[in-house]
Amino acid sequence: INIKGADISISDIQLGNRALGKPSDALFGNMLISLNDRAILSGDSMYTFRTKDIRVNLAERKISLDSITITPRYSRNDFFAKAGFQTDRITLYGKSAVLDGFSPNDLVNNHLFHFGKLHLNNLSLRFERDMHYPRKNSIKPMPIDMLARIPYRFRIDSVQVKNSMVSFFEYEVISKNPGIFFIDNFNIYAENVTNDLLHIDSNMVLKFHGYGKLMKQANLDFTLVMPYFAPHRQWWFSAEAGQIDLTQFNLLTENVLGLTIRSGKGSLEVPLITGNDSVAKGAVNFLYKKLRLRLYNREKSEKSRKFYSPFANFVMNSIVIHSNNPPFLGHTKKGIVYFERIPEKSFINYLWKSNLSGILSTFGFNNKQQREGKREMKKETKKE
Repeated sequence: INIKGADISISDIQLGNRALGKPSDALFGNMLISLNDRAILSGDSMYTFRTKDIRVNLAERKISLDSITITPRYSRNDFFAKAGFQTDRITLYGKSAVLDGFSPNDLVNNHLFHFGKLHLNNLSLRFERDMHYPRKNSIKPMPIDMLARIPYRFRIDSVQVKNSMVSFFEYEVISKNPGIFFIDNFNIYAENVTNDLLHIDSNMVLKFHGYGKLMKQANLDFTLVMPYFAPHRQWWFSAEAGQIDLTQFNLLTENVLGLTIRSGKGSLEVPLITGNDSVAKGAVNFLYKKLRLRLYNREKSEKSRKFYSPFANFVMNSIVIHSNNPPFLGHTKKGIVYFERIPEKSFINYLWKSNLSGILSTFGFNNKQQREGKREMKKETKKE
């Protein structure tokens, strides 16, 4: 069958076995949909989606997509101009996507899209954001609430992303070039991805475990847990990043903060950050040696946004930041995490700023709540 340039072929059509209570057995064996590189527009007409072939093997309960791409329809400048507000411009390329354990019976009887596992291989996912535009005054949902907004009921028992890359490009008002942050060799395993909350166990959690290479150097490992029915959308996060040459972050700091990291090596341990839909608290251990900073661009540092400004001001005013943590013959300085969520920004921003608040606390940049946390930590240390 050819429909508007798409070729559809179906084999092993079956018409029996309905009496056995298996409506899916009365369908077909295999279906191949060849889109012939035809573009499918997104609802807002800002993106095109392409895939070469879609294969449905009903006998094996498997759906496969070859060569997935999601690309913006407009250049970077035109895209953000049309959006009119700060938003993410997303580009995705993927070798394949395979949905295993498809349940036709759940679809036919319960109107539920239920898959056992989603495999995503060799993805390249790029986010770009232009800070020249104002932030839209709308609340960004927490991850579980975001799933709930998907208009059809679904459940995927597990999602596995393999051998992929995620990169972030932020274009600041103060810079022509973007601040860049990326993770390659990225792998992630997610469990219990669903919006079918009326039919799941009250103790079910949405869980992510991932690992990869941070800025091509440090081994990164993290876990994020979000119970579906916890009050105030509680979540837990832990992570560890191995030793990295900190000058790798100049791709980010020079264009966002106007600061250059001249030298230094460091590693990060995040034992536990706990948060909800309002605030995140916890501690980090940021260990570093021979850290040296210098001013890259005074104008950029002076215009650095509020959250980063204390750090930039220290460097501009030549206030000494200790070069080592722990110092020679000294104790390790722990960073206290305290960050209040900005509802108009994404959960990724919330998680990133929470971790960053702990790193900045290591250098001595503490708000009132962090200073109280440090005092409590000192009291506990004395008791021990």
